[in-house]
Amino acid sequence: MVIVRFAVDNEQEEVEELAATDPETKDFKYLWRRYGNWGKINPIIAFEDVDGEIIGLHAVTFGTRNHYANSYYQLVAPAFRGQGVGGKMVDQMIKSAKSAECTRLKFKTPFDTDGERFWRGFGLMPFAQDEKQFLFDVDISNVQTLADLRSVTGDIPMSAMKGYERAGVTILGRVYGKGVL
Repeated sequence: MVIVRFAVDNEQEEVEELAATDPETKDFKYLWRRYGNWGKINPIIAFEDVDGEIIGLHAVTFGTRNHYANSYYQLVAPAFRGQGVGGKMVDQMIKSAKSAECTRLKFKTPFDTDGERFWRGFGLMPFAQDEKQFLFDVDISNVQTLADLRSVTGDIPMSAMKGYERAGVTILGRVYGKGVL
């Protein structure tokens, strides 16, 4: 059985060891330190309750001023992939985002990766890209559970779009819900 919960400070080394096993998450260790052990909410992790082995991580911050949940890294150990662990971590992230009054979710995925396929599996489409990755910015104001991601709607706020344009990313089109028009 897999249990999803927030990491505690004394698990930092074990979580960083898991992150180091995958090229897409190897830089996670710098993020943990950057946020000073994350303040009130540590990154979400999953563990197998039989022996307490950490089998996944989902590093997320919850912005109280800008109301964004920012997903930085997500990884499930290869032996546990395809068993719903990633989805359970996202479901917990959504519940935590709602508690923190976050109305938007943003994240990036490198091109042609398991991460990109994972998020597109929910019907989510990137609105922009840079030279290495796709960018996603999703309205989660009406999302309560993982299943609700399939029905997201709404535009990216104009202030956010202007910020993205200033950052020099390539806007793929005007974003409405699950697609780009």
